[in-house]
Amino acid sequence: MVRISVIGGGSLFVVSLLHGLWRFSKDLKENNENVVISLYDIVPEKAEIIARYGRLLNEKVKVPVVMEVAKTRDESLRDADIVLLSITLTNSLQFARTISVVSGLDWRDGNGEIGPSEITIAARSFPFMKKLGEDIKRLSRKAILLNLVNPTDLIAEIIEESTGVQSFGLCVEVEHLRDHLCYYFNYEPEQISLVHAGVNHDGWILRFTVNGEDGYKLLHDKILSLPKRLDFHPGNQTMVMLYQLTGYLRSSAYHSGIWRAMPCENLRLRDLFYGANKYEREFSAVKSALETGRPIQDNYLRIHPELSLIRYPGTGIAIARLARSMVTGQKDVFALQLRNQGSIINFPRNVRVEVPAIYNGRKFLPMEVGEFPEWLGWTSKQLAIKRMLAAEYILTRDKNLLKHALTSVPQVCTVNSLLAYVEILHEKLEHAKESDWKLTP
Repeated sequence: MVRISVIGGGSLFVVSLLHGLWRFSKDLKENNENVVISLYDIVPEKAEIIARYGRLLNEKVKVPVVMEVAKTRDESLRDADIVLLSITLTNSLQFARTISVVSGLDWRDGNGEIGPSEITIAARSFPFMKKLGEDIKRLSRKAILLNLVNPTDLIAEIIEESTGVQSFGLCVEVEHLRDHLCYYFNYEPEQISLVHAGVNHDGWILRFTVNGEDGYKLLHDKILSLPKRLDFHPGNQTMVMLYQLTGYLRSSAYHSGIWRAMPCENLRLRDLFYGANKYEREFSAVKSALETGRPIQDNYLRIHPELSLIRYPGTGIAIARLARSMVTGQKDVFALQLRNQGSIINFPRNVRVEVPAIYNGRKFLPMEVGEFPEWLGWTSKQLAIKRMLAAEYILTRDKNLLKHALTSVPQVCTVNSLLAYVEILHEKLEHAKESDWKLTP
């Protein structure tokens, strides 16, 4: 039996995981194993809806899953093998916006991960994250934490460093790129192997194969012709343009970092992909399934992943593969954010990177991906260093580390604003009361 605790149990990522387990039901049944999913959410009604959907899959299509809705977080965490963190840091996001405005930075300036906001979000959530790690260690010493909450790598780092719990950032980007490639070129996910390197939201595909063939040679012309398709997602245009410039795909289908393209002028495509509220569409599909008694039917290859009724299907498949590996002992490879340890040979060993990680039945080991071309990956390298410095600041409150972190990557803003940001953030963190850090959904 594999036990998965989901903190933020009303998350639609649980539906994605359930459909991933549906895909591997045969393997789990052959080992006579169930996957127990314990959901904890501060809005228990949401968790109950997700649990009912899991029970529907068990009843109608025999997915070997047992759903629980825990009354307390401790109850959910006890004896877990995997802890999946999927919550919304509403207070932390608002805190970061406030600090930006007061210091003179524009929250909408496009800096994203390069700017200081992710440091602020992680620092604001640290008391919660540390307590979560301590509770995991107390209730299930064998558990690993998979963090879906941005900044995924930085939060995983501060939890692991402060509590010793094995923690890994799990971003949707690499698996979602695989989703896009599978859809556009009609492959199954198992047919595409990606060797990627970088950090959360900033990385590149160094090599990839399709059924053992060089993917770049096989798909070169098809990738360049994607913009001609009637179902080409507007968010992918920068990915194709960067491929034209560099000969490499980004490790995300739509995260383009500091790169920008002109807004999509095709109104039909904009309406198709952005015309409806994605969350409402996905949640309505769950409620409809419960009303009709029929599970969501979502053909992996025939529905564009951005229009799927399943949230980031490839991510659910990946988490389900990990559950399968724990049951069968079968080795597998996952896109995770973990300590470099020489995986990227020209990056510092102690920074956290996003690379393929091999799970050998006991632990994750970063795959050796080799050298990351400096001309291509310099922002990824500097961001990895920045986030290492940021984690050290959050743990030690050494203000000089915060200054170093914010200046490790060039930013389009005044130095005055950065200095003001350092002073305001540090002051707020130093004088915050425990009651100020309570998280709300």
